[in-house]
Amino acid sequence: MPEPGLRVNAAFAERYGRYRRREELQRRERGGAGGAVDPRLERDFYRTLALLKTRDPRIYREDATFYSQQDSSSGSDAEEEEEEEEEEGRPAKPMYLKDYERKVVLEKEG
Repeated sequence: MPEPGLRVNAAFAERYGRYRRREELQRRERGGAGGAVDPRLERDFYRTLALLKTRDPRIYREDATFYSQQDSSSGSDAEEEEEEEEEEGRPAKPMYLKDYERKVVLEKEG
């Protein structure tokens, strides 16, 4: 007995895609990305995402790089800024509860 082929409901796929685009737009308008994002980092991210979605053969190369060294940081930008402020003699920003919780989660890795 032949196996039935995979069928995609095109109308549902269209509606779902539209729904996801609207959802992403609303998230960006509310600032769900955590604040301002570096435009170069965002551009590199979307370029990499496009390569992944199209399954471009360049992503499978061992020497492939998707972000430049200056864009990829250790993720401790806030700590680096605090250190710079302390070195320059400016008072450090106050640490709010959400900042403390974020710091604890990052330090304990979950």
